[in-house]
Amino acid sequence: MKMNSKYQKILFQILLGIVFLTGISLRLLVYWQGRAFFLDEANVVRIIDGNDYADFFSPLEQFIPPLLSIVFKLCTDLFGVSEYSVRLFPLLIGIISLFLFYHLIRKIIDHPFIRLFLLWVFSCSYLLVQYAAEAKQYGVDVFVTIFLFNFFIDKNGIINIPKKWREGILITIILQWLSMSTIFVLSGIGMAYMYQCWKQKEIKNNVHILLSAAWIWLLNFFIYYYFILSYGASDVVMQVYHAKYFLPFIPLGADEISQWWNIQEEILNSTIGKTAIAIIFGIVFIMVGWISIARKNIVLLILFSCPIFFAWLASSLGYYSLLPRLALFYLPISLCFIGKGLEVGLGQQYLKYPIGILMLLVATNQWGYKMFWEPYQKEEIKPVLRYIVEQSEKDDHIYIHYDAVPAFEVYTYRHVQRKAYYPLLLHPLTLTAWDTPHPNQIKTLPDRVWVLVSHLEMDQQRQYAEQFSPEYHILDEYESYMASCYLLVRK
Repeated sequence: MKMNSKYQKILFQILLGIVFLTGISLRLLVYWQGRAFFLDEANVVRIIDGNDYADFFSPLEQFIPPLLSIVFKLCTDLFGVSEYSVRLFPLLIGIISLFLFYHLIRKIIDHPFIRLFLLWVFSCSYLLVQYAAEAKQYGVDVFVTIFLFNFFIDKNGIINIPKKWREGILITIILQWLSMSTIFVLSGIGMAYMYQCWKQKEIKNNVHILLSAAWIWLLNFFIYYYFILSYGASDVVMQVYHAKYFLPFIPLGADEISQWWNIQEEILNSTIGKTAIAIIFGIVFIMVGWISIARKNIVLLILFSCPIFFAWLASSLGYYSLLPRLALFYLPISLCFIGKGLEVGLGQQYLKYPIGILMLLVATNQWGYKMFWEPYQKEEIKPVLRYIVEQSEKDDHIYIHYDAVPAFEVYTYRHVQRKAYYPLLLHPLTLTAWDTPHPNQIKTLPDRVWVLVSHLEMDQQRQYAEQFSPEYHILDEYESYMASCYLLVRK
């Protein structure tokens, strides 16, 4: 669709600038909040700060792709360990992804205001804003997906592997060590290119490219899997944790159907919104978009469908969890399907206004923009640590719940501001592990004990302190968001 008037073009450019500005501002705002490291981030920091670069190519306790770990370590080596240094790369990737996503949908979506809608959804996605300011890999997964699609396809939906073969193969090898979901995206690119060659009767001329790409990508993945991923995949605790997110590929019983739907619903929530209207909107227009692409461009259909298909297949075999954050890499694919579906709907004269109203309702559902006035929080342990520093007496014992140990270690040993928390190390400390006996079995603690807890729900944190031992009562307490401390005094 072309804009017919100069005023439409001006309005579109203004709205486009506002959407970009909103997306960038949200990411910068959440980044500059400098919120405390939560449990998973603290574990990442301990690993990147406590290991050499070569160690990242071996199995470690907290899984982060090796090249991403190297980037994190480079940032901390340059700027010291802080919330800002560790989250710098995800922030840059998150901002760049905005522009890459718009570049992608310009190739695929003709209607300018549908592109504007999709960019708004992408810009204000709660998970994308979150992972643009968090030391995790999920925002990088989204970036890699969009980058690869932009790299290999042109504005006509043609895959240009031969022209970009040499640089392309090097880039894809590198990206496989930066993002675990890269193999799924490459499966779509490879299968789509194979179909394109078959359709154009050029299989013989390109068979060397098809075979070499397949062998290189698969060999690279199997090396990656064998030396790094297989250790985590066989971990019993992780298998139990992710069990409900392994997708039944063909659900047969009531339980499997329920599990299948629950997984899809959570992914839809993170893609288009959590209200019933948003979910129905997403389902309808993804299906309509899929059918529309199937009728007009099989290459594009294979390109977008294969990554999701193989992720589902890997999940059904127990090799890939479809937690919303692990399925985040195909959010831009889902949005492209929705965009193509909206093009069909808006092409019907009598549906223009109802669909336009629905788009406005769904746009307001992207509650990432609420972070402008509701600060994003996860586990604010720093105020709790400062409170213990200020209120504790010289011989007070500090007993640290195992979920708070990683953050405690980072802030007292590794952080650039560790001097502010150093007095905590002058106290007798008990750093627990998950299998540490319950504190009411410990008889050697002194008369005054500070109990530091985080990550648990707040009612569970207080319950943990109250059940510490019948010999103690709570004399003082301080609570922050998802973190707390309690001064226990012997009765």
